[in-house]
Amino acid sequence: QLRLVRKGRTNRNGSERIAIAQRSMTISEPLLEERTSEKPVGLWKLYLSHSLSTFGDRLWQFAVPVLFMTIWNDTLFPGALFGFVIDSLASFVFPNIGAWVDRMPRKTAIAVSVFGEAASMVAAALAFVSMICLLPDADEAEWKSPPVTWSVGICYSIIVTCSAATEIFMQVGTVALEADWPGVLIPKDKDQGGKWMAELQSYMSSIDQMSKLLGPTVYGILVQFFSGGGPKETVLSGVAIVLACNLICVPLEWFTLASLFSSHPDLGNKSSKKKAKTESFIGDFVNGWKTFVSHPLFMPSWSSVLVSFTVLNQSPVSTAWLLWAHVPLGSLGFLRGLGAVSGIVGSWSYPWIHGLLGGSAVQTANAGIWAFAISLLPCAASMFVWGATPTGAWALLWSMTLSRFALFWFKPAVNQLTQELVDADVRGAFTGVRKSLNQVFCVGIAAAAMVFSKPSQFPILVYLSVAAVTSAAVVFTAWTLRDKQGRVADQS
Repeated sequence: QLRLVRKGRTNRNGSERIAIAQRSMTISEPLLEERTSEKPVGLWKLYLSHSLSTFGDRLWQFAVPVLFMTIWNDTLFPGALFGFVIDSLASFVFPNIGAWVDRMPRKTAIAVSVFGEAASMVAAALAFVSMICLLPDADEAEWKSPPVTWSVGICYSIIVTCSAATEIFMQVGTVALEADWPGVLIPKDKDQGGKWMAELQSYMSSIDQMSKLLGPTVYGILVQFFSGGGPKETVLSGVAIVLACNLICVPLEWFTLASLFSSHPDLGNKSSKKKAKTESFIGDFVNGWKTFVSHPLFMPSWSSVLVSFTVLNQSPVSTAWLLWAHVPLGSLGFLRGLGAVSGIVGSWSYPWIHGLLGGSAVQTANAGIWAFAISLLPCAASMFVWGATPTGAWALLWSMTLSRFALFWFKPAVNQLTQELVDADVRGAFTGVRKSLNQVFCVGIAAAAMVFSKPSQFPILVYLSVAAVTSAAVVFTAWTLRDKQGRVADQS
């Protein structure tokens, strides 16, 4: 009927047909708008599985530097070397991780991630037990950092190797659930204006921050409650907590994701275009970098990785330094968690900021990165005024805590740009290269920490971190000014 009206074709009852068509337009257009903007069902399963996964990840990431600092209590070097090796390896394989996720069936990829991460984490935890059993008994006052013997070195190597595997499996899940699955669950053609995708990014980011609150807090409180003795008891208690977390979370995480996959048949469909390409390590690596560098989102993605060159987060180096500065473990875990609350505030307010700025992910990201850069200036000021002292440590910790909200206007906006503007068949490779660069800058700050490994030199690392975030803000703003045609801003 609508085609007849548009073409001017009517029959003997033409006037009646026009009237019917007009009424149909009046009724069907709102229904069509409602249908296309209907919120996808079952997203709670994605949120629940993401909660279980990130809680275990954040607890482990907090536990490792604490365990190293418990064993080697007079140097940052073991933790810095650990971070350097893990980030170096991850930065090299991330482009291949993304390409592998693009090729593999989604359910297979997520199964490898969930069970591979759990197995490698348990192996690393047991290596900590083996190491601590080789050391003599002593209370905290008499404890001395152990010499690096062959047996200790082998245990340390196993911990690093298994932790590297944990990081790789962890990032397989991150690429799949944060970059690949959301684009299928919320297709762009059914999400005009990006409202539902902005909400999803807000929830996913909030969950990540809530895990940063709960993981360190739960670990710190439980270790203090159950250890009650010397360093050996502290390490054994920490390992027991990691094992219990895996036992509880992993089965629930897998069954939730399997249920989500079953309820969304589109997740079982993947383009075959990526599979036709060369499936070699070097080929994936080169093609991933070509895709990333040639994409219009290269500069904003480069800005998003510059913020990784920092110790002003939950890095092993800052955790070890704050413990050296006599910040109690329970207080450190709580305030690190409180920093996550600040991030949650940013994540929850992201949809509101996104709408306030005209539904533009570009403008939201620009506002977020500048607010974050400005809010980190007190961190540099605290080191300049008080230096590497307990007072400086508390001032730095509070400054880090309160600055986190703005970062989580920036990160969800960059993720949303990736979801909306990167094709599905290369989205994993693009995200993998970006994560590779994240790790490169993490390697850079770990290398700087090994050069400036004395606790008294920690302020230098703080100054470098503030400079990196400020540079990220400058790069992003330069890109928005360079994009004069507005081709990306209009699409977002």
